[in-house]
Amino acid sequence: MVNTFNKFTTREILGLFIPGLYFTYMMSQELLGDVSPDLGNSEDSFNYLLLFIISISVGCILYIIDLPKRFWFFKEELPTTIIKKKLIEGGETINETNIKIFYYKFYDNEVSERNKSITDRQSTLYHFSANIFLCGVLVLITEIFSSRLSLDNITSLINLAVIIMGITGVFGIFYGKGKMKSLFKRHIAEFLDSEYYTDLKNK
Repeated sequence: MVNTFNKFTTREILGLFIPGLYFTYMMSQELLGDVSPDLGNSEDSFNYLLLFIISISVGCILYIIDLPKRFWFFKEELPTTIIKKKLIEGGETINETNIKIFYYKFYDNEVSERNKSITDRQSTLYHFSANIFLCGVLVLITEIFSSRLSLDNITSLINLAVIIMGITGVFGIFYGKGKMKSLFKRHIAEFLDSEYYTDLKNK
């Protein structure tokens, strides 16, 4: 239980809280101007506490919406999506709930801990890259509408760099050699050769 909690917190801190903190801080720069930390000042300490709370709230919103999983290229390559297509091609009866039940039973029981760990790390980095990219785009839109976008503005340059790094990370982690798409294909191939797939078809 403790190990599961530690993995969860590490994943959510990287994938949700840091993008939420980035978005909240950059928006405060846009709306309030430069913020200089002075934790010895009670008013500034309160502002940073508020920044922290808002960051967590933004992270929770990102978690609930989970846009990275809704990207079309991601959804199309999900093992459950590919399995569903194969069943349809074979004229089998489709029950999406059963597809998920049997696939995740296979994943939990048959995939090695090493491969699960690799998949988890890459999924975390994918979510981080996607969420930081989305937050950067929202900051960019705000800069455009507030007429603050400028190559002479260090905040704008940092945000543009974050957007570029984010989108590069998304496609690099998903399509790169040995990365998420390749792992998905491996898991799918193993599932199709397993008794779980046979049981699914007979369900």
